[in-house]
Amino acid sequence: MENPHENVQINILHRIVNNMERLNDSILQVNNELHKINICQSNNLQIMGGLMENYHQNIKTMLQDSDTIATVDNVTK
Repeated sequence: MENPHENVQINILHRIVNNMERLNDSILQVNNELHKINICQSNNLQIMGGLMENYHQNIKTMLQDSDTIATVDNVTK
């Protein structure tokens, strides 16, 4: 004797499996896009870090030079 709900249950399980496969594909696509974004932002941060380091060195040199100039000016006055 067959279960009268067996066909309905099989169809529901089939729909669940199909939906899970589509969900898995969508999650893989999102993960790939997030990975691309992460790499791009990481590169941008490295570039920005290099710029800020150069800026810091330039400011440090400028301040040292201006202090030297100020000291020379004070001695000559």
